[in-house]
Amino acid sequence: MADDYSPQVLESRAAKYDECYQLYDDDRLEECIDTIESHLTDSSVPIYHRMKFEIVLAACLGDWYEADDAIVRCEDLWQSTNAAYQQRDADDDDADDDELVQEGLQDIRELLDGLRFHHDALPHRIECRGGDVETTE
Repeated sequence: MADDYSPQVLESRAAKYDECYQLYDDDRLEECIDTIESHLTDSSVPIYHRMKFEIVLAACLGDWYEADDAIVRCEDLWQSTNAAYQQRDADDDDADDDELVQEGLQDIRELLDGLRFHHDALPHRIECRGGDVETTE
C-alpha cells in the first residue's frame, strides 16, 4: 500500500483538488461543495490538500458564517502545521522536504490572508427575534 504522502498519492490528491477547483471556476458551486465535503470526510487527505479544499469550500459557500467556519478550520490547520514544522530540528536531514513544506505553508498563508480580507469585508446577516434580518458590516 502506498504511503499517504508518496508522490503518487500527492499527485492523485492534487488532481482531485484541480477537479474541484474547476467546478468552482465553472460556477458549479453545489457540485463543488458536495465534492469537497466528500474529500474532507476522508481522513487520508493530506493536510496541505485539506487546507486547499477548505479555502475553496469557503469561497463557494453563500452563508457568511459557514464560510467563516471553513476559514477558521483552515487557519487552525495552518497554525498547528506551521508550529509543528517550526519545532523540527534545524539539523534534520530532510532539508529539501522542509523547504517544500515551508513553500506550501506560505502559499496557503497567502491564500488565507486574501480570503480572510475579502470575507471580512462582506456584510453578514443575523436572524433577529421575530424573523427580521439584520445586516452587519
